[in-house]
Amino acid sequence: FPVTIQARVHSSYGDYERSLELARKSIEGISRFYGNDYIEMAQPLTDIAMVLLNKGGSRDDALQFLNKAKNIVESRFGEKHPRYAEALQYLAAFFLQANKLQDALPLLDQAEKIWKEKLGKSNVHLAEILLARAEIDWRFGRTENARNYLRDAANLYEKLFNDLHPEIS
Repeated sequence: FPVTIQARVHSSYGDYERSLELARKSIEGISRFYGNDYIEMAQPLTDIAMVLLNKGGSRDDALQFLNKAKNIVESRFGEKHPRYAEALQYLAAFFLQANKLQDALPLLDQAEKIWKEKLGKSNVHLAEILLARAEIDWRFGRTENARNYLRDAANLYEKLFNDLHPEIS
């Protein structure tokens, strides 16, 4: 679905208006040809939610889109699939942004379990989860725990990537 890819490219360059337009166009096309619960619908729904969340759009709409995407992925792949773990991480990011830290933690726990089962204990998704946990502990004032999570994430990135990768330098 090239329109979905184009939407992601525009979002990565900060052209959020064009990204939203293309993601909505993608949803319309997918819905028309495959229905509202087709698996490829999940990504543009997530893209729209994240743009809304990061650019001051409706949080209610963003949460609705993220839950719809998660439900689509769950119905297609089940609760132990990496795409489901990814959907949980997006929901956790929403709750972090909304300062609902307690709601983010169980989602991160569940995503972490899936990533470990599917990819082992050394993968970039676990590093992302460590960073999210660091942010949560930092906000709760547990600075030592936050530092430990940050250190563990940095060590994991270093193990996974060489020193030319932007996550390392």
